[in-house]
Amino acid sequence: MHALFSQVEVFLNNKLVTPSSTAYPYRAYIETILNFSKDAKDSHLTSALFYKDKAGKMDVVNPLAQDANVNTGLKQRHAYTRESKSVAMEGRLHSDLFAQDRYILGAVPIKIKLVRSRNPFCLVSSAENTNFKVVIEECLFRVRRVNVAPSIILAHSQSPQQTTAKYPINRIDCKVVSVPRGNMSGNQPNIFQGGLPNRIVIGMVDADAFNGTYTKNPFSFKNYDITTMGLTVNGANLPGKPLQLKFGADSKYISAF
Repeated sequence: MHALFSQVEVFLNNKLVTPSSTAYPYRAYIETILNFSKDAKDSHLTSALFYKDKAGKMDVVNPLAQDANVNTGLKQRHAYTRESKSVAMEGRLHSDLFAQDRYILGAVPIKIKLVRSRNPFCLVSSAENTNFKVVIEECLFRVRRVNVAPSIILAHSQSPQQTTAKYPINRIDCKVVSVPRGNMSGNQPNIFQGGLPNRIVIGMVDADAFNGTYTKNPFSFKNYDITTMGLTVNGANLPGKPLQLKFGADSKYISAF
């Protein structure tokens, strides 16, 4: 479901309160992979059509391939949509504001803008004729409302005269960096300005898969035979010296994961 949209923007009082990024599908995918248990992935997350791709078969884009070679996640998703069947999906938007536990003040206009992904990004196919498209027949938001005591409503209406409403959130930024083909090294300075993150997740994909092509899975992360990776914060290497990696025979890469 989340791959259908390249951006999700949330506005309060017509002011954008979420960082604008075209990497929303990757945020949703990484948060799902890292933050949810196997039980969750096998149960309620399937309502958003999440079925984990099979390791080593992620770029197999034919859901009807032989069982030994098929991507089981793609095969399960294909069963719902084959022959242009309509499928109902439901899931929680991955937005900072929706991950915090405070209620939004009443009478505050909330606007949510969803920007569609290109069809070659959210669809895969091995067919030569790739004249496929996604048709959204209906879209709705389920919002929980609460009844608040009149005394609380009065206090809330008076509070903005002295201060602003504050919602503590864990800000998540998705940065997209391009590495030119043929480069043997890459240095990305000043990735973050201001506050330092407490966690960084790095993933690498083919450029054409990121931009969208029917023949590649956009979530097929690869190592590209990287040998060294390090992070520098205020001139110091963190959490220690750069990682020395080796993929293939006699592999040595566990520290990177």
